[in-house]
Amino acid sequence: LTSFKNIKEAILVEYPEPGYSDEIKRLLQEANPSVDFSIVGHTQIRKMAEIVRLKKNQRFILDVTSLNKPMIFTAVRELLLNTAQFIGIKTNATQYYPLDSDLEKILDRKKKIKYNDAMSKLYFGENGPYNVVPLLDSRQVLSGRPTSLIGILSPKNQRIFSLLDRREYEKVVLLCQNGNPKTDQLVKMVGEYAQVNYENTVFEALDSNDLDSAIRALSDVYNVLYNTEKMDVDLALTGTKLQSVLCAAFCVRYKINQCWYVAPNSYDPKRFSSGTADTKYFEVFLGD
Repeated sequence: LTSFKNIKEAILVEYPEPGYSDEIKRLLQEANPSVDFSIVGHTQIRKMAEIVRLKKNQRFILDVTSLNKPMIFTAVRELLLNTAQFIGIKTNATQYYPLDSDLEKILDRKKKIKYNDAMSKLYFGENGPYNVVPLLDSRQVLSGRPTSLIGILSPKNQRIFSLLDRREYEKVVLLCQNGNPKTDQLVKMVGEYAQVNYENTVFEALDSNDLDSAIRALSDVYNVLYNTEKMDVDLALTGTKLQSVLCAAFCVRYKINQCWYVAPNSYDPKRFSSGTADTKYFEVFLGD
């Protein structure tokens, strides 16, 4: 963010953990001496929406690196509804959980390991019980159509399973992200487990590192469910942060019945991602 000059105001999201908040403010002030700060609590998504609406005539840069997914979803959706475009930033970490070394212990075996055995040996840094949270205003009009679900699988599989345990769908399409080979193996295992244990569930591959191809894949699945099979569509915000950007933008362009976030009861700060790798810049706008 310090590479951008003439930033007049920074909307900062505050978490209970102190982290690097003071250093972030200092660096922003050094790069932009006249910058003003607005502080939003990490659960105050309505306040974030209100700030964006009030400042809809300004240009926005959205750094999603440390934002939680409900905040990403709200910020992206409000920015597109009120400004139609923005610049996004995402800095990757060097270390994510579960670690590759942990995955190797359960995946690099000659005999096939069962799903439950694999999951019992992994700790993802979060704890249940899980709470299912709607992110769109409640839909009051009943269409009479059956409801389907599109979800994006990740190694944190208990999130999507918690949603499937609580809500019934006529059809469920789970998109399996690609990227890290070890993670891919685990995600495929999650998809196979879901397909066997939940009715009317299928899973398909998705390139998690390419937003354009992800948009096309999501659009293709949506069009089959909504237009061909005549179902209403829910989205599950269970993938990566960049995929949360995609889902939020999708909810602006397409008719989505509801978007669900699945929140754990608590996190283990020792298992937060760490380190700094490459930074990706992307532009999000509403096309024709």
